[in-house]
Amino acid sequence: MGKLGRIAPIIATLFWCLGIPNALAEGQQLDEQSLNGLLTDNAGSPYQLEGELVLKTVQVEPGRAHLIYETPRGEPFKVVLVPKDSAEPHFKTTASFKIFYPDPCPENAACVKLLEGLAQHIAARDTGQWSLPPIPAESGNPSGSQRGRLSIADSSLFLFGTVLLILSLLFLPSLLAITYGQFRTLPHKLPILGIIGAGAVLRLFVMRHMVITVYMGYLLTDKAASLREFARYGIGSQAMWHHLFHFTTPDHTSAIMLNACLGILSMGLLVALLRRAGYGGIGILSSILLMAFLPVLLWSDCSDSLTVVVLFWTFGATVFAQEYLISRKIHHLLGALVWLVMAAHTRPEQVFFGPLFVLTVIMFQPGSIREKLKLPWYAWLISIGGFILLVLP
Repeated sequence: MGKLGRIAPIIATLFWCLGIPNALAEGQQLDEQSLNGLLTDNAGSPYQLEGELVLKTVQVEPGRAHLIYETPRGEPFKVVLVPKDSAEPHFKTTASFKIFYPDPCPENAACVKLLEGLAQHIAARDTGQWSLPPIPAESGNPSGSQRGRLSIADSSLFLFGTVLLILSLLFLPSLLAITYGQFRTLPHKLPILGIIGAGAVLRLFVMRHMVITVYMGYLLTDKAASLREFARYGIGSQAMWHHLFHFTTPDHTSAIMLNACLGILSMGLLVALLRRAGYGGIGILSSILLMAFLPVLLWSDCSDSLTVVVLFWTFGATVFAQEYLISRKIHHLLGALVWLVMAAHTRPEQVFFGPLFVLTVIMFQPGSIREKLKLPWYAWLISIGGFILLVLP
């Protein structure tokens, strides 16, 4: 009995450490008082941006919590917390919640800065113990089995987008080899590489942290991650982002990082494009200087703008087309076709403007227009027929 008496406290302690705290953590329901406590810092003040966005009230209801902030002009800005397993689009995630804002940000308000800091503040105090009041069963909330599914037609289209993306990436090494070949014979090479390097530093380490959401990126990225709905701009970006999220966090910051990298690669493609188009070293230097440092392009490359992706595919298609005119190799023609189709499935207007851009560059570069148009019959068939067939889905 004496041994049992000595062992009993040890066993009880083990049960406490391993079981009870976890059970308590799983059942800790959030209310307005605990939410206020979650938002309060060590000094007893709620998380807010003094002079910019001030917390006015918090509300907890079944399935979600609302934080109402206010600008100095009295404009409200609502932040919403929902359970982490919710299918809602989101901006950031903590151990217990998804965080997002459902309405447009008031003009000139530091909404993204607030959400970034708020997410870090909550994440530091959230170990996964919180749950929101349950939504009544009769509310008609879709079950988990209904979420994350495209219709059969959309699923077929997504498969098409995935195949198109894989084909595009298979042509990437060939495109990089062409670009490298143009750099090797480039006059004023070092200044141009220096400008591209400076532009890369700005995009990767400076501007990328000034988060800009051009297309409400957390909505598009949610569609790409969950596949609950077909993205309105085309299957190209949805397929690309969905597969990107297999290797990164499924939020807009990953899309912004991808755009920054594509913006840097696009500068290299532009050098190859201009070199083939007959530009000299000074002309290329001036063009790259604008692309590297023009504010509108900097902001675009460090946002979730689909224009960045479109430029990347279109520049690549143009370089492939220029190379085909010289090499007459079929894989260069196919590369131009596939990359141009990817641009068209990223932004629908590229069905017209993509081929127009390629033709304009080719027609105005050095050489006889008659010789440029004197292509084998199968090249015209692949170019025109293939493009029409592949953009129809």
